[in-house]
Amino acid sequence: MSFDRLGLAPDLLRAVADQGYLEPTPVQSEAIPLVLARRDLLAGAQTGTGKTAAFVLPILQILGGSRPVQGAGPMAGGLDRRSPRRAPVRALVLAPTRELALQVEESVRTYGAHRPTRSTPIYGGVGFEPQARALRAGPEIVVATPGRLLDHVEQRTIDAVIAQIADGISGGRPGARRESLETYVKRLERLEEICTGYEGVEKVYAMQAGREVRVMVKPENIDDLAAQVMARDIAKQVEEELQYPGQIKITVVRETRSIEYAK
Repeated sequence: MSFDRLGLAPDLLRAVADQGYLEPTPVQSEAIPLVLARRDLLAGAQTGTGKTAAFVLPILQILGGSRPVQGAGPMAGGLDRRSPRRAPVRALVLAPTRELALQVEESVRTYGAHRPTRSTPIYGGVGFEPQARALRAGPEIVVATPGRLLDHVEQRTIDAVIAQIADGISGGRPGARRESLETYVKRLERLEEICTGYEGVEKVYAMQAGREVRVMVKPENIDDLAAQVMARDIAKQVEEELQYPGQIKITVVRETRSIEYAK
């Protein structure tokens, strides 16, 4: 499959070609059409498989197609300085670290090179006022770390509604208000390690910010009764080895498929 089969606009296809990409990765092939259809999506893939482009490209297309952007011109720090008036933030991307926020915002500018889209990164560890000015200039896409985003919410330098939604998403993970990102990531990793330690497990996914773990097992090795026992055993081990607020749902999935072809 090529990128032009995914429904992307010509200017976005040109930006992709400028980067030397010829074919979409699996996560891009599946995610881009769903985002273009404005479907909710939860996707996971290994580092380097193009997850950022999988959501940045369709976001750019949706924004460009829903309302013409005024003030086309060269980008400066992710913003079109010639924009005559402030526009509302139309897309907000949350990133856990400063480095990732910068990387995502750079991708916005890279893939939006042939269409006038204003964007800016917001993160901690740097001066507040330059970011406030960037927000007042009217970026359409903001890429932010949660902590600094909340600072701007308190100072009313970003649209409150969209920021409150983002805060709810960020604060939804267990222990979000009381633990560091490092502790949170280590717990997710340990969750997956516990699950993969059981015989017959094929894949493990920590979902809903750690509220649920889905364990995919090999149906030829694990029957329905064994799947129930495994779910109970994993839950007991998690209770004994990990500390976490709330509860964690353990879902063991034993999937079988019957396939036939009409010729």
